[in-house]
Amino acid sequence: MYLDYDRRKPRRWPYVLAILLLAAAAAAGYVVKSRPDLIPVNQIRELPLPDPLATQVALRIATVVPPTPTPIPTPKIDYLMRGDAFFHEGQLSDALTAYETAAQLDPDNAVIYARWSRVLTLRRSFNKAIEKANRAIELNPNSVEGYAALTVALDWSGQYDKALAAGRKATQLGPNSSDAWALLAEVEADKGLWEESMDTAEKAVSLDPNNWAAVRNLGYVWETRGEWRKAIEQYEKASQLEPRLSALRLDVARNKKALKDMDGARAELMRAIQLDPQDPQALDDLGVMYYSNQQYKLAADNFEKAIQANPDFGPAYGHLGWVYYALKNWEEAVSHFEKAISMGETKLDFYYQLGLAYAYLKQCDKARVWFNKSLQIEPNLDLAKQGLKLCE
Repeated sequence: MYLDYDRRKPRRWPYVLAILLLAAAAAAGYVVKSRPDLIPVNQIRELPLPDPLATQVALRIATVVPPTPTPIPTPKIDYLMRGDAFFHEGQLSDALTAYETAAQLDPDNAVIYARWSRVLTLRRSFNKAIEKANRAIELNPNSVEGYAALTVALDWSGQYDKALAAGRKATQLGPNSSDAWALLAEVEADKGLWEESMDTAEKAVSLDPNNWAAVRNLGYVWETRGEWRKAIEQYEKASQLEPRLSALRLDVARNKKALKDMDGARAELMRAIQLDPQDPQALDDLGVMYYSNQQYKLAADNFEKAIQANPDFGPAYGHLGWVYYALKNWEEAVSHFEKAISMGETKLDFYYQLGLAYAYLKQCDKARVWFNKSLQIEPNLDLAKQGLKLCE
């Protein structure tokens, strides 16, 4: 008799599963403990590990995931040096922008304002140049560059007495500054101090024979003496030192014109404009040459370009008034003469031509004012006297 028993196979799979789990756990332990480099980083970050393994995991991550790179600092741009570089390349508009940016970043740096002022003077923005030079002096009362910049700005704007005082102060503060002596020489020449100006100019060159301003102003002293060929010689030497500076070509043009070399003068003006298309003085000077030849359209074009280049450049408004006067456009002549005078221009011909334009417009009350101003400057001026008779 057989006992009844279950003939099904023994249930071995729980034991197999347990063995597999133990093997997997052992393998995982081995991997985590001995070969963490085999575990994907995106998973190893999430493993709940006991403290002894946490360090190994951290090392694993460090070896697989590169550290975040340290940001490379952006190099600081020296806008003062950039302005100087633009100046030597003759790119005065870019130099002005660089100096302005430099002043915004470093508002207490007197050198920036002094050099900014010198470029503004070359661009014939005299009021702004004087303002920047004074700012340099406020920041540093012993700034030789500041007083030198103030000297040339005042001199070129016709304020000779103030310029002389500033120039002498610059040489006192910087007795070995070639720039200071050079700019003082220019003022002394404008003041008619002939002997002093030559001595001062030669001293500037002796201090630094490679200073373009010193060489240039020695030429200017010769020019004020009527020695135009000697002046041109010095201007050319200065131009070799600063070949991209348009102002030096204007100096040569002015002296060639004095020598009656009109073609040579015109060529120099064209060369200056090629070097710096935004030089208002070059554009204005070329316009004057066209006006003298009764080429009124070309003259007007250049005067207008000068105004576009520098809306604060007063002479170009008055010279454009000449063109309208010659074309008998009295209203436009009046408008441009008055604009020039309001900007500080005091040329005698602006005064009496403004008076004549008013007279032709039958506005004699206004005309008499300008005829009388003209006679205060030149009591024997026939055109002003004729204008007064015309208004009678």
